[in-house]
Amino acid sequence: MRYFSSFRFDFRGNGESDGKPGYANMKEDAHDIATVATHFEKKGYEVYGIIGRSRVKNMPLTTCVLTVHGINDNNVPVYNAAMYANAIPNHTLALLPDTDHNFTGHFEDVVKSSTDWTKSKMTWIVRIYFFIIITYLETLENGKQSFGNVLYHIIKEFKPDTRNSMLVHCTSGKDRTGLWCMLLLGICGVDDEVIEYALSSLGYWLSDEEVQHHGDHIKIPVEIMKSTCSAPYEAMKICLTSLKEQYGSIEMYVQTECGLSVDKINKLRQLMVVAIPFAQKQFYRGQVTASSYANIVGGDGPRSLYNPFFALNTYISY
Repeated sequence: MRYFSSFRFDFRGNGESDGKPGYANMKEDAHDIATVATHFEKKGYEVYGIIGRSRVKNMPLTTCVLTVHGINDNNVPVYNAAMYANAIPNHTLALLPDTDHNFTGHFEDVVKSSTDWTKSKMTWIVRIYFFIIITYLETLENGKQSFGNVLYHIIKEFKPDTRNSMLVHCTSGKDRTGLWCMLLLGICGVDDEVIEYALSSLGYWLSDEEVQHHGDHIKIPVEIMKSTCSAPYEAMKICLTSLKEQYGSIEMYVQTECGLSVDKINKLRQLMVVAIPFAQKQFYRGQVTASSYANIVGGDGPRSLYNPFFALNTYISY
């Protein structure tokens, strides 16, 4: 059985946290969240989710959302919670009686509402992700020769001064293509957290009617069909972890399974990774994001996750 630990923190300038309160401090909020997440990851926890209060964000319509609202909330009326419940397709609204805006004296009720809701969604979430994870791992096994052939094609057909592009695609352009791009970026030294393997979910969209039609045709539940139209972050993370546990690194997988020698891998890096001249480095500044804040080291402050000395050539068109 899986257990969940919950921890509460205040953003800077709020509650018991130091700092000055402000309005629309999105950059500072992202820093605070990343700092807290990093703190618990270093203690061995796996951060499963973030429960926010008075914080919203753009999200896919398929996202499951829980709203816990106090009946005696004098700041935000109950009808506002009802509006959210009606606007979000996969929404659950939990109304707590005799509870104010800050859930004073009812913290245990809030935790229970959250944990009960999480357990109710866990079966569906695990089934979807398990299906995708198994597919990814099987693809790495069954597609290793094809992955190697495409990597070798770059070495054979491209030179440092080549200005042509190469289109890599599969049926949907997100699973086999995404795994191959993951391998290429991993070989080039890109951190796991920076590899953009989840962006397909933003650009790949089908209407509910189309999903239902395809699902009925091949006799697959709609939930599974929707999962095939996405590239979950968690599924790829588990895939990366499994690959490294088995082979030690992406490079060793490419060597042992895809058939590329160390010399060929080094040549591939030379083609894909371009040193930035000193003069240009002065103008190259990676954007500080929530992800980059996650790599805070000691007291040195935030730094960009993107290595300022290297950039990837644009040989790939998504």
